[in-house]
Amino acid sequence: MAIVDLLLNLIGLVLLLAWRTAGKPAAVRGAGTLLSNLKPAESRPTKRWGYLLALGGVLLARPLIYSVAAAGLTWTPMIGLGSAALAFRADDPNRLLLHSLLSFGWAWLIAMSWATVLVALTALEREPEGWSKVLREFLGGLGRLPIGLQLVCPFLLGAIAWALLTVPLANLGILPRIPAGPELAAQAVVVGASIWLSLKWLLAGVLLLRLINTYIYLGNAPFWDFIHRVGGTLIRPLGWLPVRFGKLDFTPLIAAALVWMVWWGLEIGLTRAFSSLNL
Repeated sequence: MAIVDLLLNLIGLVLLLAWRTAGKPAAVRGAGTLLSNLKPAESRPTKRWGYLLALGGVLLARPLIYSVAAAGLTWTPMIGLGSAALAFRADDPNRLLLHSLLSFGWAWLIAMSWATVLVALTALEREPEGWSKVLREFLGGLGRLPIGLQLVCPFLLGAIAWALLTVPLANLGILPRIPAGPELAAQAVVVGASIWLSLKWLLAGVLLLRLINTYIYLGNAPFWDFIHRVGGTLIRPLGWLPVRFGKLDFTPLIAAALVWMVWWGLEIGLTRAFSSLNL
């Protein structure tokens, strides 16, 4: 069921991205992107808003799917926050609806953090196009802020969301108690920072894909050009390492391993920090 939950969140994010880019010029949508096969909404606003209606349908249908599946499975709906986790009762439709909304909200924050990092890595492009432009459209108004503010916003949103939701979640029994003010502030900081823990998948994935695409021709789609440029930016600080042997360059592999180790250490540190807050 965890895989189903992930897939439904991905579907919701694609629908949200489709709503953001519907009716935009073809250059914004970009060939070779997830949205390149979707027909533009042009001047029909009802079609554009249809994506949001579809997203709402997915979020409302998910509790029904889970309630049926939970009847035959020993399964507890969970939301992993990196440094902590929230568990929901599978026999309560209202709790399942809350899980559906919060799970997608957390997935949206992670997607925002990934998009801001990718935009930052391509910030030197004078005229961003293809995937770079799609990412900026996904960020909306946030994509027009200075890069530093873009990178901080997912952390702030996550921290504020935790601070606002702690009391309702505690009253519902999802959290064991309502923490005191200073403790709540510390928890909010840790949860906000935990949004960045998922970056190990993004950064390591980009580096490994760049390594593969360097030696195996995978086509000339804009996606691979984007991966090559972003991966090149990531490995630039390690260019001094003597890890090139003839035509073989292991710099992306070394960089991916370093990313994984650093983020593994960060995850342990944030998990211990959250646990020390006695929640």
